[in-house]
Amino acid sequence: MQLTVSERAGLSPWNRKKEMVANRLTPLFVSILLLVLALAPVAKASSFSFSGMFQQDDNVQLFGFALDSSSAVNLETFSYGGGTNAAGQVVPSGGFSTVLSLYNGSGGLIDFALGGGCPPQHIDPVTGLCGDTVLTRTLASGSYIVAITEYFNAPNGLNVSNGFVEGGQGNFTGPLLCGVQGGFLDPGCNKRNGNFELDIVGVTSATAIPEPSSICGFVFGSALLALGISRRKLNSLNPGFRANLARENSVPFHGQRRNGC
Repeated sequence: MQLTVSERAGLSPWNRKKEMVANRLTPLFVSILLLVLALAPVAKASSFSFSGMFQQDDNVQLFGFALDSSSAVNLETFSYGGGTNAAGQVVPSGGFSTVLSLYNGSGGLIDFALGGGCPPQHIDPVTGLCGDTVLTRTLASGSYIVAITEYFNAPNGLNVSNGFVEGGQGNFTGPLLCGVQGGFLDPGCNKRNGNFELDIVGVTSATAIPEPSSICGFVFGSALLALGISRRKLNSLNPGFRANLARENSVPFHGQRRNGC
């Protein structure tokens, strides 16, 4: 606190000197405090890239991610057509066509998307098809789950515990899409491989969940979101989903299967 002229005149020489030093140091302390606040750790939205390999068509890989504040989150695969991921790595084409399913921390389905995200993703130079998926949502702070599966292996219900429609069927793409035995075939009956690459962009943290087989008991957090699912996607989750999807893509349809808990 600054002293008046009369108050300062009444100070002893020693106290007058201390008061002058204090007045000089106060702005310095304020500057240091502001600098410390500016340099304090702040959680920033980041990008995470994951890759892996499926052994058969009905495999599922789960990832968990978290947000410290509301953010636009972008989920995208580079499996089918390849490209350069968020880590700057060049990913080769050749992998399977993907499905991305987004869940809140309690396992409730928020949204899902099937391959066909071109642009921004890349058309495969060999097949001329687009099999990668892009799913973008603005999400509140909290914990979330994203599942990557192969094309046609969509969510089997409104919770991750319900599994996926082709769960337990092994290599389903050959019989389902092409009327032949075998796996990793795309809707054009082109042979693919089991490689996948997923970018999770705009989140605070992200990690692969090591045991996707434990879907039934998995809860990744306590965040709750209202289901932002369009009527069309809600309808696609009823027992007619498989038949409708098959008709839309002009492929043979076989009976509904469940692999829920």
